[in-house]
Amino acid sequence: FPYTTLFRSVKEDMHVILSGKASDDQVVLSFQKRLQADPRLADVKLPTTSSGRANTREVSFTISFTFVGAG
Repeated sequence: FPYTTLFRSVKEDMHVILSGKASDDQVVLSFQKRLQADPRLADVKLPTTSSGRANTREVSFTISFTFVGAG
């Protein structure tokens, strides 16, 4: 997980929304790829990222996926 990641919601249909902060975009993209590679997860989406202050590369992100189980 990037250094600050919070579970925003888990719905009955097992749709999960996470938000957090990471040191840069590459950390977020790597996290997204790891989630996409997990066969227990489907529909991994990274709808938003935003830059932090001008003097840092820190980014905020929201990512969502559906937990489908062990299959």
